[in-house]
Order: sequence, then C-alpha cells, then structure tokens
Amino acid sequence: MMILKELLIVNFIICGFAFLFNAPLSSLPKAGFGGAMGWLAHLGTVSLTGSVIIGSFTGTLVIALLGEMFSIRDKKPMTVFIVPGIVPFVPGFGLYNTMLAILEQDYSMAASYGTDAFFVGLAIAFALTIMLSINTYRKSKKQNRQMKKERESDKCVETTLSESS
Repeated sequence: MMILKELLIVNFIICGFAFLFNAPLSSLPKAGFGGAMGWLAHLGTVSLTGSVIIGSFTGTLVIALLGEMFSIRDKKPMTVFIVPGIVPFVPGFGLYNTMLAILEQDYSMAASYGTDAFFVGLAIAFALTIMLSINTYRKSKKQNRQMKKERESDKCVETTLSESS
C-alpha cells in the first residue's frame, strides 16, 4: 500500500513538472506513467542492492526506455517524456546537504554527501547516454535500410530505361 501511495505521488509530481515545462497535455499521463515505473524500478533496485546510485541508474534507464517507446508511438520528442521523469532522481537534497556541511565546516560529511550526489548524477547521465546511443543506432539502421531500398529501386529504373532505349 505504501509503494502504491509513493507511485501516485511521484506520478502527480512528474505530471506537474511536465506541465511546468509546457509539455503537450496529451503527453502528461505517459510522462507520469514512465516516471512512476522508473521510480518503481528505483525502489526495487534499492531494496535489492542497498545502493541509491544503482537504483537511480536502473530507474533512469526504465524512464528513458519508456520515453523512447512513447516518443516513437506518439511522434513527439523523447525529452517530453524523459526530462520530467528524471526529476525525482536529481540529487538536490544531497547537494543541499553538501553545501550545509561545508558551511558548518564539517568537511568529511561534505565530501560524503558530495560524492554520493556526484555519483547519482553520473548514474543518471550514464543511463541516458546508453539509451540515447541505442536510439541513435536504431535510427541509423532504419535510415540505412531505407537508403538501400532507394538504391535498389533506382537500379531497377536504370535497367528499365537502358533496356527501352
């Protein structure tokens, strides 16, 4: 029951951020769903591994995968679905604690908080890079197939023209 409550809250938050970012209204439910599924993956990974960094990686990977699927189906940019979805993973609280520890001159805690926040941000960036690379590879393969078909059809037209002359 607690997880369902968290998923509904995360869904609501993501829809709110998507609205603030002027995402099309038709994409709000999908962005919320993708973010909620990413949060569910995050919770599951954290409970299995105990690592927020690995949880952020898997959650962002799920959001990016769903965002790509939604963008292909709805013919909208991936960022409409991904940017609001990763908002819950951004380590703002860790950065706040880092700055607070620096101001309190507790440098060992500042280093600890800062390192955690840095690696969470790095995990988010790495997951997005993986999914965007896969998307680019998929698009280039599709484009190569289309170019190959066009070349084959051009060859057929050339042979037909040369035979008729």
